[in-house]
Amino acid sequence: MTEPLPTPEEINRLQEEIKNETIALTSAIGKVTAAWGSLEDSLHEMFAELSGLAGIATSGVIFYAPPNTETRIRIVDSLVAYHFDFNRKTDEQRVVSEAWGKIKGKINALKNTRNAIAHGMIVHTQTTGVLTQRPRLTTPIADTLRFWPSLKAGQYFGMGSNEVLTHLAAVHRIDGRVRNFTKAVRLTLKRKSGFSQEEELLLAEMLSDLTSAGSSENVVSSEQRQSGE
Repeated sequence: MTEPLPTPEEINRLQEEIKNETIALTSAIGKVTAAWGSLEDSLHEMFAELSGLAGIATSGVIFYAPPNTETRIRIVDSLVAYHFDFNRKTDEQRVVSEAWGKIKGKINALKNTRNAIAHGMIVHTQTTGVLTQRPRLTTPIADTLRFWPSLKAGQYFGMGSNEVLTHLAAVHRIDGRVRNFTKAVRLTLKRKSGFSQEEELLLAEMLSDLTSAGSSENVVSSEQRQSGE
């Protein structure tokens, strides 16, 4: 049966919906880019703390010399291993090391979606007819081996603004965890040179927070289910 032609009113409504969703989608993509920049800045702060390099200029030259996030994370990972795994002597070192392992795992899980957002393109897709058209962020159409297998009859493919914003929220959460982790690292390293009772209590609280935050991440997030990470 031939699909009836849409009325002028329906076409106008569709065009408005597409325009609004395109604005929302491009805005969400920009926010994700900025959020990953903030996360890398947080990782640099942790690198500076672990490396003992004085001054943001010196530590920044070294941290940002590698051209990709993966290498920067490996450098931080090696420094954590040096301080908290190599010749481990305290329970605090174990807690910090395990907390970093969970943070690193979460960042690595998010990178696949980050790459899809950074290298995707916006296309119009529909499920059952012209009036179901929506802008979606997908693998470039010319990327044959990835784009065409993602097409499924009756389903939207790629990501809309809601999926991109879900990823954004996950990046903000892990960014906050990295910053809290860096504070715990700073106190743990300082402990070698003597601690006040107040600092002991603060460190214990931070380590408890790191442990509980890591436990909550064991629940598979909706974003991980959607992106297959």
